[in-house]
Amino acid sequence: MFKLPPGMIDTWRAMGKPIASPADIARLESELGTRLPAPYVEFVGRYGFVVFGGDAERRAVFSYVIDQPGQREAREDVVRYMFNPDMLMTIYRYMISTDEPDDESRPMIPRAYLPVASDAGHGRILLELEGRPGRVWYWPERDSRWGTEDNTQLGYVAENFEDFINGLRPDPL
Repeated sequence: MFKLPPGMIDTWRAMGKPIASPADIARLESELGTRLPAPYVEFVGRYGFVVFGGDAERRAVFSYVIDQPGQREAREDVVRYMFNPDMLMTIYRYMISTDEPDDESRPMIPRAYLPVASDAGHGRILLELEGRPGRVWYWPERDSRWGTEDNTQLGYVAENFEDFINGLRPDPL
């Protein structure tokens, strides 16, 4: 169950962002060849493709953990907005593309992760689609191909989309 302050919901309603229709979800699942995690579907079907941080508390801060050999690093960032279905698929196709072998920046992420939201820059909130579907990860923008240089790890955020949303904290800025 999503535990959202009334002010956050009111802000989203006032923004008038579209909600996901059953047809939107069916189209995404068809294009991806897999079912979307239920908490994500519930959220976008109820609240839509929202912008975060517009409520009085500016709830948008999330924590993530990057495990590196011999080191565990806790960090935080700010989620800004959710991608509508068309933008989501455009970004996903771009980030996993291997169409241009000379492009040293792609693929940016593994195919099993779906970018559903963005931070203030080009970092992405990802939903895991395979393995343990539904877990939420963070990909801080990188300029190198996935698996090379510093683009080798994702930051773990939450076990599911509900925990991600419920865990958002006020942005002190």
